[in-house]
Amino acid sequence: METIGERVKRLRKNKGLQQKDLAELMNINRLTITKIENGNHQGSFELIKKLSETLEVSADYLLTGERYEKEHNDGLSEEGQKLLKEYKEYLNQKYPKKQFEEVGNL
Repeated sequence: METIGERVKRLRKNKGLQQKDLAELMNINRLTITKIENGNHQGSFELIKKLSETLEVSADYLLTGERYEKEHNDGLSEEGQKLLKEYKEYLNQKYPKKQFEEVGNL
C-alpha cells in the first residue's frame, strides 16, 4: 500500500517537478518535502491542503490513496452507470497513470 509520502513523490514526479520546485510553488522549505516523501513528516491540515492544491488532487486522495468521485450520473440507469464505469476503467488502462492521472470526473 502506497504511503502519503510515496503518493506525493509520484505525483510530483508525474508533474516533472524536483523537490525544490514543489517547495517553491508551495512557499515552504525543500526539507519539508523531503521529510514528507521519506515518511518522517505527516504534515498539518494546512500543509496537506496546500499539497493537494499544488499537486491537483484531493486531500482525501493524498491521505488515503482512494478517489472519491462525485456522482454526476444520477439520471443514468443501473446499466448506464455500469457502462460508464467500464468505460472509465478502459480509459485508465489505455492511458496509464504515467501519462495522466486517472480519468476521474467524466
